[in-house]
Amino acid sequence: MELDLDYRLCGPSGETLESAQARARVGAQDLSLTPAAGVPLVLPWREIVRLEPLDYQVVIETSGGEALRLSSLGYRFEDFLRAAAQRRNEALIKDLLMDEPLKKSGIEAEYALGPEKGRCELRLYETALLVVPEAAGLKRVPFRDIARVERADAAVRVLLESGGELVLSQLGTRCDLFADGLGAGLSGMLGFGQKVVKELLPDLDALSLRKASAALKEGRLFTAAALSRICPGLQEGFERKLRSLPDSGRDFEVLTSLGRKGRLCWGFKKGLAGALSGDYSIYLVPFYGPDQGPRGDAVAMETVPAQAPAPGEPKAAGRATYFFRLCPRPEFAALSRPQDCDAKLEEFVALFNRCMSAVNFRRAPVFATDEMLRQPKYAPYRHAVASLPELRVLRGLFIGRVIHSEPEAWAAGVKSLLEFNASCPDEAAKWRPGSGSGAAGAPKDEGPEEG
Repeated sequence: MELDLDYRLCGPSGETLESAQARARVGAQDLSLTPAAGVPLVLPWREIVRLEPLDYQVVIETSGGEALRLSSLGYRFEDFLRAAAQRRNEALIKDLLMDEPLKKSGIEAEYALGPEKGRCELRLYETALLVVPEAAGLKRVPFRDIARVERADAAVRVLLESGGELVLSQLGTRCDLFADGLGAGLSGMLGFGQKVVKELLPDLDALSLRKASAALKEGRLFTAAALSRICPGLQEGFERKLRSLPDSGRDFEVLTSLGRKGRLCWGFKKGLAGALSGDYSIYLVPFYGPDQGPRGDAVAMETVPAQAPAPGEPKAAGRATYFFRLCPRPEFAALSRPQDCDAKLEEFVALFNRCMSAVNFRRAPVFATDEMLRQPKYAPYRHAVASLPELRVLRGLFIGRVIHSEPEAWAAGVKSLLEFNASCPDEAAKWRPGSGSGAAGAPKDEGPEEG
């Protein structure tokens, strides 16, 4: 789309830097303004942090703090706004780590979420509902965060577990299509949970299985105490499965021999490739307490594929164990009793769930170094870091990762990382493996959620 307009470029303090008439082009990768005389301005969509209408002008704020005011669009104002917002949203869906298998799209509606409202497109993905407004920012609602869905005439009310409410109206003839698709997504999530629980506890009765799967939603981890309340025996069932897998069982024994026994946290995740082989379990092992010595103030995250490789089939490449601090050092120093650490672990799991959900369980943007982020090919991660506070929290707590290589080298790397964490005075420093403990280079694929 191309059209002529007037623009005014303002600096971070509001001062006018330049103004002119220009030819504007809405492209797939950027918005370009070409004045009759002067240097063209090419603005990548990922560098636009806000794009909104105001008194028949389009106001654009950039990641550098500048602002563009576009005017004199005439009768093409709405078309331009819609096209620019659509292009920017498509870029943001990938940059903000929202991309996953798409089930339904192109459903137009009115949305209302708190004070925000307007026209939007609704998209149903493998594990989430995405609201794509015409002008405002994207709204991603993971199925795990939905408490209930209600129908009212041609509207759908999505009640959130947080207490909020998303109202979708003016769906017209596509109301049934959307409601059925959303219902299928929620049912699929709960059915997936039932399958996971049934595999771990094959003798569990049907009603207990239904109750457990309603609480143990995909993409959410639970402490040992919470698991015991929700479904007694479930944690033990998971540990039995781990010990039946040669590689995963050996890794589990190493981590629990070094970490806090009896405090394992567990959950499961639907693979974003849509295939069963992409599904996996996640568990956390904390390291704290008087018996931990130099290993305190750390939590290890490990993943276990839902399906072990068949005999003769190669193992998944690039798997790693990720380590995070339980909390900032000053807070940890004040935890004098094991029960205080247990309470802090509950807080960590709640924070971890929220942050990992926000990044859609992608891990590469968490461990990518600042040097990597400066490289052009990691520009989407750089934008995600700038735009997602939850990602910045994860990066701040991240200590390092130990890649699964030879068992002895991996175990040595785990111990090296824990010793580094205990001895390094700089809380912002990240562990880097030595030779033989795994490579720390550029992000590598580790299943669908790695990149």
